Amino acid sequence: MICIVYLLGACEFTMHLTAHLNMKLDMRVIKTMDRQCLMIVGTVTAASIIALALFFFMDSKERKRLRKVPGLYNYGSVCFVNSLLQSLASCSSFVSWSAQFSNNEEYCFLKALGIILQELNDHSKYALSSQIIINSLKQRGWNLETNIQQDVHELLNVFDSAWDEELSPLFKTVDINSDAGEAIQVPSHGKIRSETVCHACSHKTSNLEDFGAVTLNFPTNINMPSISLEECLLCYMKPECLLDAICENCSSVTGNVKMYKTLKFEIHPKCFIFIFQRLMWLPSGMSFKIATVVNLPELLDLQHLAEIVRHPKADQSTLPSNPSLRSCNDKLYRLEAVIVHRGNHQYGHFITYRRDIDNQSLWCAVSDDEVKPIQFDSVASCQAYMAFYEKAKIESNSEH
Repeated sequence: MICIVYLLGACEFTMHLTAHLNMKLDMRVIKTMDRQCLMIVGTVTAASIIALALFFFMDSKERKRLRKVPGLYNYGSVCFVNSLLQSLASCSSFVSWSAQFSNNEEYCFLKALGIILQELNDHSKYALSSQIIINSLKQRGWNLETNIQQDVHELLNVFDSAWDEELSPLFKTVDINSDAGEAIQVPSHGKIRSETVCHACSHKTSNLEDFGAVTLNFPTNINMPSISLEECLLCYMKPECLLDAICENCSSVTGNVKMYKTLKFEIHPKCFIFIFQRLMWLPSGMSFKIATVVNLPELLDLQHLAEIVRHPKADQSTLPSNPSLRSCNDKLYRLEAVIVHRGNHQYGHFITYRRDIDNQSLWCAVSDDEVKPIQFDSVASCQAYMAFYEKAKIESNSEH
C-alpha cells in the first residue's frame, strides 16, 4: 500500500512539474532543467515501480515466512471453531492421530480434521478457512450456527461425539490393546477411577469411567484474584465427603452413613484438556463470568499431585518439586495451548495462545486471521478457559 501511494505521488509530481515548466519557463531554460528534473523524477518513479514489483511479486513463501503460524478467517461468528482448531493443531498427538484419516473418504469429519490440523502447522500458509470442518460436521448431522456466538466447550463435545461416531465401527474390528488399537485412540481420552469408602465400615466401591476432558471448578470464593492449575486439580482429586449416603454393606443396619469419594486418573491420555468452569449462577437466578486468573505451569506433574493427595499430611519438602529432576516420569505434561474468552458471560471473543511452529520456546496469540507474538508470562497467567497439556519429553524442555 505504501508503494502504491508512493508511485501515484511520483506520477502526480511528474505531471505537475511538466505543466509548471511549460507555463512558466522559457524554452531554453526547459531544455537545461528538463534533463535534471526528469532524471530525478525518473529515478524516483523507477524506484517506486521496483519496490511495488518486489512487494507484489516477491516469492510468496518469503512473505508468508513472517507469520509464525497460519491464521483462520472468521466469516460470521466462528471464532469458537477457529480457537479450538488452533489449540488442537498445537498438540502433536492430535496432528499425527488425525493425519491417519486425512486420505480416507470413509471418515468425513476425521479426514477434514486431519487436513486442516496439518495445514495449521505449515507456516507457508498465511490464513485458512475452517469451513471444511463446519461442512464435515454438517454431513454428520451437526449444523453449527455460525452467525451467532457459540461456546467452544460445547463445540469440543460435538467434536468428541463426531469422532466417536466415526471410530465406533473401527473399534469393533480392532483389539483395543493392540498397536493398531492404540494408534486410533483419541489422544485426549483416558480413564478415571471413582472410589467411595464408607466411614462406618470401610467398605469400598470402585468404578472406572472414560473421560475426554476434565472440567475444573473454582473455589467458592469468587473474589479470588488468581489460582494455580495445581490447586484446581488438588481440589478435584481430594476426598469429597458425601453425607447421608447409602452403603451397600452396612446401611441396612446402621442407616444412611457418611462416605468419602475420591477421583484418580487411572489411564492418562496423551493430551489433557482442562476446562475451567467460569459461569456461576447466583441464588437469584442471575449468572456471571468468574474473572479469576489461572496460573499455568509450563510443566505439569500429575504424579507429584497424586502423591500429595495420597499423603496430604506428609512433608511436601520431601517430594520432588522440580519437574526437570523427575526422571522416568510418564505423567509429566507440557503446556501446548490455551483458549481465552474475552468478554462477559453473554458475548465476547475466543482467542488462542499456542506455540510457534518452528521455535517451540516462542508463543503466538491467534485471533482468527490475526497472529501476534506474545510473552510466555502472559500465557502462564491469564483468564484461561481451556488449557491443553501434552505428554512431555524432558530433554526437549526450553527456558523462557
